[in-house]
Amino acid sequence: MPKFLRHNAQTALIIIASLLSGCSTDSSDALLTVEHAARGAFAAAISHDGRYSLVSSIEHGVVLWDNTTHGLKYQWSQS
Repeated sequence: MPKFLRHNAQTALIIIASLLSGCSTDSSDALLTVEHAARGAFAAAISHDGRYSLVSSIEHGVVLWDNTTHGLKYQWSQS
């Protein structure tokens, strides 16, 4: 086998091995789950840094949650 083909085959094997080693078992288990709307939400958004969640829920109107303390910051609702 010519040297350049051997080199290309080795490179291809290294790339394939690297790609396959990146595949792993499903690790989609959540590390932490916090429920912000017990009976459902109309819409939700998370801030860019992940610190806040804004949730429009059926029971509580619109609420702003602090995800670092898991506490309610503000609540807006119509009466």
